[in-house]
Amino acid sequence: MKVILKQDVETVGRKGEIKEVADGYARNFLFPRKMAVAATTSNISNLEHFRASAEKKHAVERDEAMKVAKQIEELELRITARAGEKNKLFGSVTSQQIADLLEEKGSIKLDKKKIDIPQDIKMLGKHKVRIHVYPEVFVDREIEVVRIEEVKATKDVAADLQVGEVKEKKKKKKKTKEVEEVKEVEEIEEIKEVEEVKEEEEKIEESGG
Repeated sequence: MKVILKQDVETVGRKGEIKEVADGYARNFLFPRKMAVAATTSNISNLEHFRASAEKKHAVERDEAMKVAKQIEELELRITARAGEKNKLFGSVTSQQIADLLEEKGSIKLDKKKIDIPQDIKMLGKHKVRIHVYPEVFVDREIEVVRIEEVKATKDVAADLQVGEVKEKKKKKKKTKEVEEVKEVEEIEEIKEVEEVKEEEEKIEESGG
């Protein structure tokens, strides 16, 4: 009898295949264990529909995987680590660290098992890894490992520059305020002088009258 395998069966075939087997083997072994169903017209039609849906789903998932692979190619992948004088790390970079880095940099969530590290990363510098995104879709990338102190120094310089910019802005703002205050005082003095002149003119007119 012909059956449709619902799962891989050793010595018989793979899931989704139609195979010819003995009637007794089908009824007494395959069917009770739900490893196969009879290859009726209805079941064959359902199988074809399932295959079409699976192929469509696979195509969509593969397209999405290609987009993720492209995104990974464009990311700057840098890991900080502590190292000794000869650039040897205190430990090694793990696939979990790389997975965490992908999530941090690109919001890409991948299982650490999908990241292959050909050689243990125990030194500073650039190292090649392979990142599997989907069956038959992977990315070969370089991971740069830098000394954590160097990164801290870079951040400190950036922080100092930022502080300097803030101080300069405050200084300019203070200077502008002082100029405005001087102008305001000068205007007040001018007004006082005008008023004093008017008062003198009024006094002269009164005495002359």
